[in-house]
Amino acid sequence: MDTDSGRSQHDGRPWRVGLATREDASTPDSVLNLVNRAVATSSPDGFRFDDSGRFGHILDPLSGRAPRLRRRVSVVAPTATAADAFSTAFSLMGSSAVRIACEHHSELTVDMISTSGAHERFGRAA
Repeated sequence: MDTDSGRSQHDGRPWRVGLATREDASTPDSVLNLVNRAVATSSPDGFRFDDSGRFGHILDPLSGRAPRLRRRVSVVAPTATAADAFSTAFSLMGSSAVRIACEHHSELTVDMISTSGAHERFGRAA
């Protein structure tokens, strides 16, 4: 999912975007306040080519299968294009590599849920 907030709401408030995993989509685990920023979320559960989830819309180039590191990777960036590109790439990267990437791209905020349920956040405050 990609969302570009554009300007604030008509009354000046930021747009509120809830982040959740597919297993508990009705209850956000994080809420972002966005103005002039975009958010994209990548998940191996977003689209599956088979019922087992082995093959999805994101493929690990080393295994040819859907990555299973995380349930969800959400990235806030200046544009929807950048947010989408980083959320897809970060789906395939370990936590330390994501943290290092955020140090080099200070405009990013990354919010991730691992398959074990651990919540990690890197980068600038949203």
